[in-house]
Amino acid sequence: MKKLRAKRIGTGYYEVPTPHGTYRVENVPAPKGSGYGSGPNWLIIGPGEEVADAAKPTKREAMQYVQTLCDGSREAGK
Repeated sequence: MKKLRAKRIGTGYYEVPTPHGTYRVENVPAPKGSGYGSGPNWLIIGPGEEVADAAKPTKREAMQYVQTLCDGSREAGK
């Protein structure tokens, strides 16, 4: 599958169109005292979902995760 492109919608909010629907990638800081430390916390929200499927520490890792999901779905459909 070709490389995915994220479209910036707002500060820390991106939409990633894929053949399986549009994923959202959002930068939400981890709450204080959560044990995850401060800094970025990129949430990956699947098409039609309101709750995050996963969280990654960087946007790059979040995009790789979405790419892996899409590639895996394509392989499963063969």
